[in-house]
Amino acid sequence: MKILFITNHKYLPEIYGGMELNTDLICKELINLKQKVAVACSLNGGVSRLGISAKIQRFFSHSPVSRDHMNGYTAYRAFELYKNVDRVISDFLPDAIILQGGHKYFEILKALSKYSIPVISYLHTPDELNCENSLFDTMNITYIANSEFTKKAHLSKNVSLVLPPVVFPESYKVNSSNNYISFVNPSPHKGLKIAIELAKINSDLKFLFVLAKKNGREILTKFMENEKLPENITIVGPFQDMKEVYKQTKLILMPSRWQETWGRIATEAHCSGIPVLASDTGGLPESVGSGGINLPVDSSLDDWQKSFKHMLEQKNYEFFSKNALIYSKRECIDPEVICRKLLEHIEKQIVEE
Repeated sequence: MKILFITNHKYLPEIYGGMELNTDLICKELINLKQKVAVACSLNGGVSRLGISAKIQRFFSHSPVSRDHMNGYTAYRAFELYKNVDRVISDFLPDAIILQGGHKYFEILKALSKYSIPVISYLHTPDELNCENSLFDTMNITYIANSEFTKKAHLSKNVSLVLPPVVFPESYKVNSSNNYISFVNPSPHKGLKIAIELAKINSDLKFLFVLAKKNGREILTKFMENEKLPENITIVGPFQDMKEVYKQTKLILMPSRWQETWGRIATEAHCSGIPVLASDTGGLPESVGSGGINLPVDSSLDDWQKSFKHMLEQKNYEFFSKNALIYSKRECIDPEVICRKLLEHIEKQIVEE
């Protein structure tokens, strides 16, 4: 079976986001299950190896779409992918299409509406993504979501399946030195203020602020204005291999203000028995579960400090660490189970078509 993942967002290696990493891991697992996969995405270009290669291809082929195999499978890239859907379809000839991402969602869906190929819209965002109802009169389209939270955010779409992000435990298992309290992607919408205040109060502990983007230091500098970060905060990253973080981490902080549809960092950390202190926004309660504590997003600093100290008390820490490891082994996040459920869903749509 030939499965095409399509999005107007950029893709690996040009951008490393949760959706992109999840797509890559699913593609590789589907290949292991003897399926043929490809990704169609937007292109950033530039002077990178990928950008130069794409430019040369476009020049000699006289086509706005380039192809590469940098991730171990075919990727079709164009500056405006949504305008080049037909070119991709005619070349790859997919049996099923998985549409992801909110950017130009309607435009891609409209381009796909002329085909009889089953479309599975894999929702990773709480954004409504409204479309013309007339499109669905002829389309074989179904919806799946990355969490129960995302499913509930799209009640009008009749989401039939929840598939959490794929995390392979062996990629994240470490024996941690427990030296740091780690906070990934230190930015205001991720709860930067709470994290800094906790570092100030707990000056005897070491905090690791892990940048997720190259401009992460600029974000921090802008937020702090003329104030200095507490001396017990170390800034590192960004990392492609998050083992570098987890092997030093005792506890993960996730005081996010954002409507997270899942908390991938929590799922990864749990694989090593690292518990998580997080807010209860979006899908974070699903990903943290018994492997930590979720506080109401509007909790006071005092509440955060009380839960923080509670989790770090030796007896309590052992309890949460044990539960984190147990929670990481539940069947619903097993990568093979997730990919087989996806295949079963696709096969059902093909049969119905």
